[in-house]
Amino acid sequence: MFAAQLGAKKVYAVEASEMAHNIRKVAQDNNLQEVVQVLHGKVEEVSFKLYAPCYNCTPPLPNGAINVTL
Repeated sequence: MFAAQLGAKKVYAVEASEMAHNIRKVAQDNNLQEVVQVLHGKVEEVSFKLYAPCYNCTPPLPNGAINVTL
């Protein structure tokens, strides 16, 4: 949410637990549903097409999150 609030054009939130539904609700409550796309699944198993160059991508964090800066 912070990245979206700071001006990111698109944010992908990958969450394996049922918390994904809560994340989606929080994005809607903050009018960020067009920016934040919640992908419900394990980060190792979720795939999506990214049509933008990746300028900065960090390796997965201990919790499985991936930080990508475009």
